Amino acid sequence: MKPGFQSSSSLRYAGMFLLLFLLLILSFPGNRSENDDGYFYAYAIRTYDYAQLWLPRYLIFLPFFKALLNIVQWINPQADAYQLMCVCSSVASIASVLLLYRLLRQHFNTSHIVAFCSAAFLLLSYGYWRYAVEAEVYGIALLLCLLSVYAACASITNAQQGKYLALTALLCGVTVMWYKPAGVVTCIAIPLYMIVLRTSVLKICSWAAMVVLLVVSGYAMAFYASEVDTTFWTYCNSGIQMAGGHPLNAVPVVASNVVSLNYIYAFPAVVSLIEQWFPGKLLVEEVFAAQHHTSLAILAVCTAVLFIMLALFALWKIRSSIFFQGFWKNPFVLWLVVYSAALLIVDPGSPEPWLMIQPALFAVLGIYFFPLIVLHASKRLLYVLVFVLCLHNIVGGYLFIQKEDEDYTRFQSAWLIKNATANDMVISLGSASAVRYLLYYGAAKVFTGEQQFQQAMLAAKQVHQHGGKIYLTDDFVHPSLTVQRRNAAAFAQVQSMLQQQQANIHLLHPQDNTAAAVYQWTPQ
Repeated sequence: MKPGFQSSSSLRYAGMFLLLFLLLILSFPGNRSENDDGYFYAYAIRTYDYAQLWLPRYLIFLPFFKALLNIVQWINPQADAYQLMCVCSSVASIASVLLLYRLLRQHFNTSHIVAFCSAAFLLLSYGYWRYAVEAEVYGIALLLCLLSVYAACASITNAQQGKYLALTALLCGVTVMWYKPAGVVTCIAIPLYMIVLRTSVLKICSWAAMVVLLVVSGYAMAFYASEVDTTFWTYCNSGIQMAGGHPLNAVPVVASNVVSLNYIYAFPAVVSLIEQWFPGKLLVEEVFAAQHHTSLAILAVCTAVLFIMLALFALWKIRSSIFFQGFWKNPFVLWLVVYSAALLIVDPGSPEPWLMIQPALFAVLGIYFFPLIVLHASKRLLYVLVFVLCLHNIVGGYLFIQKEDEDYTRFQSAWLIKNATANDMVISLGSASAVRYLLYYGAAKVFTGEQQFQQAMLAAKQVHQHGGKIYLTDDFVHPSLTVQRRNAAAFAQVQSMLQQQQANIHLLHPQDNTAAAVYQWTPQ
């Protein structure tokens, strides 16, 4: 390749990166109640020592961001941990989109149109876009997975195999330490790819030895740095929970990561159906945002139906031409199949873990389906599909979370953030996002009555003795039946406490247009 061409290509990638980064920054939502963990991560890196951040599930994720926050705050002391993590997710997510385009062009010989549309589908799919502007582990985890696949492809096709094999091992090891479940891609799918392409046993064993050495060394150093009271083996094997659930729960979850379903919460009948299907899921935040957009929800139904009809039409046009030659020799196919199988067993009903299949899903579509659409239908149909997906995810997704005043976590916490002090405490039965939002932006200590009931009762006595105030959120005083379905024991404890202390609980701030109701409890 000529140097001038390389320079021109690099400039095009840089220009596209800057353009997409600007678009993501401009699309930062005002309502962030969809995210459960972002405020906890930001609170942790802002507050905890390094020894408390070496968590086995994402070993180096939080320590990395704490170090980065320290560097940024040395330059700008007012830098916000949460916003910093959101920006880093955007940078990594855009890099992943461009890397997917390059992989499809360079290693899978797809046309520019197909590679462009595959990358566009990835960026515009609702779950990917939503978490590309969030303080989460997934953006960088996906970039590391794609880099690992890129290095693995290069190690097989490049003459300097040894160098790329070592690079693949390094990336795979770092990916596991960044987000342990990503090991399904780097430690199962990638070695399977090497095996089906008949990589020598010696090279595979060398790769595996380097990965194991790196990961075990990393966990050993973290184990001694964190000073946890457990064995090294237990420490290494923790961080993966079996959430359970019916495998069919994955269908609407995977669909919602591609085509936004925010609009459906504007329809009470649909909300009732979801509550029956997912009995332990609190929907108050989704309903609070959607109730302001009934007309928009009807329009979103139309765009969703249009996208589905176009997709079915495209599938009909290529139905007799679909073939899967070399299907199992494709790393993206192995990634998609192996990771999906793992999630169907471990956690089929949570949207966030399914984000990890997004690049593989659109790569597989780009390699095996999109070329047939261009050949047997029209490239215009592919462009129209991209456009309609973008239109729908704006109308039925982004516009529902655009405004801050439609964020239920802000609404629930507004009065408490303004009035509660460091000497006070709050007990809530709200969602994880609401509790963590209050913890991050408020001054008071925050407890959840579902997981921390006993600790909250003990802390309440101490706070009362030291002259502090004990605030109860409205969802604690009037607990949802969802909590009862999800955790009957905790619900019974809360109900018993409310009955016993009824005379000592008083409405302090009635609900208005700016904030939810807040109660004060004076233990006797």
